[in-house]
Amino acid sequence: MEFRLAAPQETEKVIAFYRKAIEDMVGLPYMPKWQLGVNPTEEGLGGAIERGELYVVERDGTLVGAVILNHKHDDAYDRVDWAIEAEPEQVTVLHTLCVTPKEQRKGIGGFLIQNVLKRAKELGQKAVRLDVLGTSLPPQKMYRRAGFDHRATLNLFYEDTGPADFLLFEYVL
Repeated sequence: MEFRLAAPQETEKVIAFYRKAIEDMVGLPYMPKWQLGVNPTEEGLGGAIERGELYVVERDGTLVGAVILNHKHDDAYDRVDWAIEAEPEQVTVLHTLCVTPKEQRKGIGGFLIQNVLKRAKELGQKAVRLDVLGTSLPPQKMYRRAGFDHRATLNLFYEDTGPADFLLFEYVL
């Protein structure tokens, strides 16, 4: 498997990847409640690629995973008692990690997470943080297995979920 930045010429491929993954998640337990066009949006995915924030995992030439890494976070993150104090530019925030349902439980999510942590270390970051929908149990387990600590549970509002409880996790580098 290869973890790398998505290239601008792959924008349509990445959008199609998320579209198919979201379609395949409908009706599954623990679905993240994403809606293409709401979250993630085609514009948002394309912008993340242009800014060098969207990474992909490819296996045998096929896209099997993706994630957005940047420093943007919900304002509620400022209310969390994080294990380490850091300025926003010293923290990598993980967004929209996706592994297609047929490829789940094959180690791709763990491979993604390990490469996210490696990349954040290379960039001299102090921590990696994220939030995950309270009803999305498999990703919560994956983050805990990878060494992330649950720091808070907050009611957040996102366009695709409406107000909902999210668990906020942190990995101190």
